[in-house]
Amino acid sequence: TYAKDMGKKSNIDESCLKKFYKILANQELQTIKYRNRRISQKTEPLEIPAEISELFDWYESIDAKDTNPIIVSGILKARLEAIQPYDNLNFIISNLLSLASLYNRGYEIANFVSLEYFYNNSKKIYEENINSTLKDPFDYTQWLEYYTQSFSDQIKNVTQTIKLYSKDTKLARFNTKVRLTERQEKIIEHLYDYGFVENKHFPLLFPNISEDTVLREIKKLIDTGIIIKTGSTKSSRYELV
Repeated sequence: TYAKDMGKKSNIDESCLKKFYKILANQELQTIKYRNRRISQKTEPLEIPAEISELFDWYESIDAKDTNPIIVSGILKARLEAIQPYDNLNFIISNLLSLASLYNRGYEIANFVSLEYFYNNSKKIYEENINSTLKDPFDYTQWLEYYTQSFSDQIKNVTQTIKLYSKDTKLARFNTKVRLTERQEKIIEHLYDYGFVENKHFPLLFPNISEDTVLREIKKLIDTGIIIKTGSTKSSRYELV
């Protein structure tokens, strides 16, 4: 919710970073300061303000605006992880800012993904990929391949869930009338997807079942008023009522 609200209502800049920290740390804005202790392989404390400013200047650049929002969000996350601007909460803040950038660019895909998925799925693999940017701060190839693949995996999972929900919703209409067999459910699902079914489609729907058996299932659906038959015997087609 924080990321969505920030991304849709605000510009993505340094103030967003501080607002996220304020919310998470329950600290007043005027008291928030960047990290002043050194961390191995991370940005030197004195260089943090300049690198943060440079990062958000890039975000507003033509180059970033012409780049796919997922790639941009991945770069934002990687850079913030490398900079480590605060003494704590950097992982969560980098996630929130990355999601906010997606909303800011009008990318509603952010509703269906969780950046914690990367870390929770495999901490070791996540760290190997995020740390690859430390070897060469100008090469994000390995990290972005991992980042975009993780997005893709989550979207596929969501798509599959939606398909299953859609199927259940379609079949619920008819299951209240009569208890459907598995074959009848498959026929109805095909009719929802394609509008009709003909005898020539039977081998594709049921490769190892005879045409007579499929026709018996269809007859039961006709008798219960779920589908209708149109056309002549040789060119019959079946449709939902």
